[in-house]
This record gives sequence, structure tokens and C-alpha cells, in this order.
Amino acid sequence: MGWGHSPKFYAYRTADVWQSIGVTGDRLSFTDDETVTKLGMGYIANQGYECAMDAAVRFTLLNAGENATLSAKQMLNQHTRLAALIEENIMADGWYRKEDDSPTRGWVVATDFRELWQNAMCSEWDLNKTHFPASCIATAEEIAKDGYSRYYWNRATAGSRWNRPIIAWKGNLLTTVPLKGNERTLTNHLEDKVVLRAINKSLNRMVKSEKAVQVTAGRGRTFRWDAWGWLDGIRNQRLVTMAKQRKLGDIVNGWKFTKGRVTTTYGVEVCEHAWEPVEGFNWYRVLIGGWAGSLTLNSFFFDKSEAQAYIETLPELPNGGHAMRKEDGVAHKMIYTVDCCTAGFILKPELMVEELPTPIEMFKRTQLGPAEYYQKVRQEYSTQHGRSRMAQRITNY
Repeated sequence: MGWGHSPKFYAYRTADVWQSIGVTGDRLSFTDDETVTKLGMGYIANQGYECAMDAAVRFTLLNAGENATLSAKQMLNQHTRLAALIEENIMADGWYRKEDDSPTRGWVVATDFRELWQNAMCSEWDLNKTHFPASCIATAEEIAKDGYSRYYWNRATAGSRWNRPIIAWKGNLLTTVPLKGNERTLTNHLEDKVVLRAINKSLNRMVKSEKAVQVTAGRGRTFRWDAWGWLDGIRNQRLVTMAKQRKLGDIVNGWKFTKGRVTTTYGVEVCEHAWEPVEGFNWYRVLIGGWAGSLTLNSFFFDKSEAQAYIETLPELPNGGHAMRKEDGVAHKMIYTVDCCTAGFILKPELMVEELPTPIEMFKRTQLGPAEYYQKVRQEYSTQHGRSRMAQRITNY
């Protein structure tokens, strides 16, 4: 049927939709830690499309607190009760009539609590549509006037493609009320056993797909949120970031303390921190072009004019041989060129830069000093990101 690797169902909506109607909360009640709140709520908000009960269960497990375990019965709350109404097809993304009698889209239930839709596989495009059309809430006057003889006027749009349920009849019209303003009444409509059945189905799905962790088995089995390890890891990085003794902008011996590479996860900024040169500087190398590639001479300069002057002292290059680069049979003339490069160092934040050379002196040593010193700066002094920024050693000494 071509649904791809991530099939969608009419029951799916995004996290912001579930939060807007109360299936999930907008904050965590167990903590005042802004980092935990941002990470936890960010994680909830980035789950993509999912059904209401999965969203409610995940939020309930997270909101229970760090490494807390809950049984299905302990998950009975306003979030899972609302989600159960959707799981039972009683609440729908549909239509109701405002005071001026105009059809208005919203999350609704029928006044007689009839089922308003059926779940089935669908395309992502269908998830932007309502579970039933506005024609389903037609009044007797509208039906008498227009006839409403169309086949689909009283059928849900969510359901099996060839057998979508009839939810309104001319002799039993559909009247709906919105969830908004009726939350308390609707939350308590279903019996606990019905809600628990929906919670357990969700838990089975989430454990199977590794979205929740089952801690104990048997009667009263318990579960916990699956991502506490991930959250703790980022939170600890954040604490290390905030605990650095150096201050951003500190300048020591030509080095400046910076944020370094920054990773932002759900609004939480974690800085690698680093020492970088206060002022960047360029250096120049001499290349020989014209062969299949280019060759770099074992020389470098901090002044472009000096590099150019050095070229004038070099012998004239031959312009023949099989190694010449050719285009359309014409050989490229071999020439000396000056290449401008930027020296880059990103050193680990824990280093005592007071005891290290200045950036320009360190560059000279990495290029002219022993190869062991170059490797020491690269492997021991530089951050992982800094290793890719270091200039390659061009001298053979």
C-alpha cells in the first residue's frame, strides 16, 4: 500500500495539538530546575506524530520525577482520562455549532457520547483534516432545505476507506459540544476500567518500541520514562559548563576564554569552552602549480611580501614532461604561487595557558620544532574540534 517506514493513523496528532487540549501538560510539577523542564518538555514536543494515550503516558511518566516508577493505576489522571476519550473514538477533531449557529472546528464529543470516528491507517496529509465533515452536524432545517442526499454527508472521514462509519441519521441527528469549557465534565465521563485498558494498551506499545521501560512484571507491573539517562547526561554537561572557574572573555597570554563549540538541545545551551587566539593571524606558503596537483614547499611566512620575495629567488621551473596537467592537449605552465592560510588553535579549557607559548609562538613551534611537539599540541592540548582546525605541519624537520 506504500505507507513507507513510518505509517500514520487517523488517531495521530503532533505534540503541540495534544498539549493545547490538555492531553499533556505545559510544565513539570516535580521540579523547579529550568534545565530539566526545558529538556523534558522539549523531548515530549519532538516526538512527531503519535496517538493521544502514548503522549499522555509519556508525560505522566516524566512528570512523576527522576527514575520514578508507576503502575497503570497510578497513571490515572486528567491527561490519561482525556486521552482515553480519544482512544475510545468518543472525542474527535470535528465540528460544533457556536452560539450564532455557525459550524466551528474543534475537539468535540456528541451530547449522547456516540462514537464519532474509527482509527485506521492513513497518509500524513489526512492528519490535517477533521475526523468527520461539518455536514454531519446538519440541522433538520438544513436537511429539509438541501436534501443531503450525498453518500458521505453523514459519514466520518476517519475510518476504513470503503466502510467509514455513519455517525448521523436524519432521524437521529448529531449534536456536539466542544471540549473547551467542558473539560471537568468530560474528564470524568469514562469509568476507570476503560481508561486503564487504554493505558495498558499504550504501555504495551511503548515497551515494545522501547519508548518506555518496564521495571517490574506481573500484577501491578511498573514502568518508568526511558530517557532519564539522556537527560542526566546533558544536565551534567550543563553543570560542568556553569562551574568553570574561568570567565568568558578572560584574556591570558594572547589566549581568550570562549564558549567554544556550543550544542543547544531543546533550548538548553551546553558549551565545550576553549582557549582561542585573541586575534587570528594569517600565514603564507608557496605552492608549485601546473602538475597533476600542487606541491607545497617547506617554507612559510607571516608576511605576503616576504613570500613573494622568496619566490623571486627560486629557480625557473621546467615546462615539460608527462606530469604536466593538460586541458584539451595543452599543458599548463608551471608557476609558483603564494597561498594565504589562517592559523587556527582551539585548546582545551582546563589548560593553564599562562604556562604555554603565545598563539603565534605556538604556531612557529608546531611548524619548525620537533614533530613530537606538533603531536603534543594536536593530541593533548587541542579539543576534538580544534584538531580539525590546526594547520598541517609542512616542514620535514
